[in-house]
Amino acid sequence: MIRIKNLLITICLVYAFVDHSFAQEDEGIPTVLVGLHYGAHLPGVDLAERFGMNFNLGGSISYLAQQGIFLSVNYNFLFGTDVKEDALASLRTAEGLIVGRDMQFANIFQRERGQYVVGLAGVLIPFKPDQNRRSGLLLAAGGGLLAHKIRFVDDFDSVTQLASPYDKGYDRLTMGLAFAQHIGYLHLGKDEMLNFFVGIDLVEGFTKNQRRFNYDLASFDEDSRFDLLTGIRVGWMFPILLEEKIVYY
Repeated sequence: MIRIKNLLITICLVYAFVDHSFAQEDEGIPTVLVGLHYGAHLPGVDLAERFGMNFNLGGSISYLAQQGIFLSVNYNFLFGTDVKEDALASLRTAEGLIVGRDMQFANIFQRERGQYVVGLAGVLIPFKPDQNRRSGLLLAAGGGLLAHKIRFVDDFDSVTQLASPYDKGYDRLTMGLAFAQHIGYLHLGKDEMLNFFVGIDLVEGFTKNQRRFNYDLASFDEDSRFDLLTGIRVGWMFPILLEEKIVYY
């Protein structure tokens, strides 16, 4: 939290030194924002038992209305290397290795893969409404879909159990409805060049195993899960003005 606080302070200082003296414009113009973002999440509750920290890469399409109303659709691709739940334990020898069909030890790696899509609605609260009404504190919340699974990396296809379609009995594909909240800072520069956001995300997923039957455990899995993600995202925004702007020199 100290690092996040320092980052927000740094951004505010950068904003304070941006030169706004060249032009004054009507900032009440409705704007479509196309964004690209990158971030990191820490898992919580049930998700923390399966995965460690992950990263996300994605994009968004947003709409900023004249009154500061903010609407957005976000897509996030999740990926990570810290897999805590060993879905391949039943295939391992006493030494922890997996024997392939060529009777050699196979190099198998487990990775986290996932995605979530959410629609958000919120409000932009300007820090300096008399100078720039399109930059300030952004508060938003909404809902969508969260999915995640274990991906098996077997470069030589040496393990029969992990070939399609048998891998579906091990990958723990999980999916369900999700709710999301976002708090951050959005900056849209008057020169339309410096446009970015940084913020904190909270995602709560109410999910279930979509495979139902796990081969390694030889059992059905129909339990409800509560998957939590908490993280930070930074991104660049590309504004598209929906009306002709008025510039006063």
